[in-house]
Amino acid sequence: MRVRIANGDWGAGQGIPNRAQLCKEFGTTRVTLDKAIQGLVAEGVLRSVAGIGTFVSLPEEIAARTLRVGVVMASDTMGPVDTSGYNDNFYFGPMFQGIRDAVSGKAVDTVFTHLPHTEYLRFCRDAALDGLILIAPGSEQLPAFHSLHQEGIYFVAVGISSIDQADAEIPCQDTDNRQGASDVVLHLLGLGHRDIAIVTAVTTLSNYNDRLQGFRHAFAEAGVALDPCNVVLIPEQKAERYEEYMDDWLTRSRAAGTVPTAVFVCDYLMALTLLRVLRRHNLRVPEDISLVGFDDPLSAEHLTPSLTTVRQPIYQMGRRAGERLLAGIRGGQPLSGSELLRTELIVRESTASAPVA
Repeated sequence: MRVRIANGDWGAGQGIPNRAQLCKEFGTTRVTLDKAIQGLVAEGVLRSVAGIGTFVSLPEEIAARTLRVGVVMASDTMGPVDTSGYNDNFYFGPMFQGIRDAVSGKAVDTVFTHLPHTEYLRFCRDAALDGLILIAPGSEQLPAFHSLHQEGIYFVAVGISSIDQADAEIPCQDTDNRQGASDVVLHLLGLGHRDIAIVTAVTTLSNYNDRLQGFRHAFAEAGVALDPCNVVLIPEQKAERYEEYMDDWLTRSRAAGTVPTAVFVCDYLMALTLLRVLRRHNLRVPEDISLVGFDDPLSAEHLTPSLTTVRQPIYQMGRRAGERLLAGIRGGQPLSGSELLRTELIVRESTASAPVA
């Protein structure tokens, strides 16, 4: 029924078919059908008039009512979530502030929680939500997003995107991670570096893969060969083991005489870890090796040396997700397609011209 309304098969103000006809058409029981109708009435999608029938709500009725929006942290990819740290986190803090500002002053109630992707649809229905904002989901959740879309659920997935044409209908809000990584390569090539490494994690988070692909593409576009030994893939996203993997890579590189002149590290915590490991190996930044990170919390500017890094418009990403979702619900138009916001390379002291051999 939700899909038929979203597709316009049942127009605004139109009465829906009688219960017996719908039970036969959908192959379901009267109890199940009544429960579904009650849920849509509670959401404001349908309205029931005693003794007359059930009708699709008019646009002005939908616009006037208070919406209920679920903001869900993907526990599949993030693991146990400490909600007390949301506001202080340099990534999630601005993102949630953007979402709050998008709904501020509007007739919207928000419900914050963390769930695995298998619970998205149930949560939306049980909590009588009008839509979902899904935070930091992984690529393995794309089939679930297709299911939500086919069910006519209004949602936006934040911090994920896919260039696969098969995923073109999925409504995503993200930054252009490929462009950000490409800007890093162009910056380092401009400083005379050719022996450039990338350190990233092998995870289901699409952002890491996008940064790796943007890095590789920039080398190909510049006609510069990328040494496969300079692609350092950490096999697990466990911060407590980053130092171990990086130390092992640098030890082997020094023994083989293949230490690069520059390194691009695909997130901020990894950059901090590598900076510590480089110092332990008596490699100076940027005199011996230039270092570029991703994300730009306030502390990045106050490191020694201050960190060259890729800044994401995280607040704008959260705000746009909220704005797109509300516009879709109020306008009765299902959302589709990825919207990518441009990143900005912030050049500081941790990068310099390539050292002379």
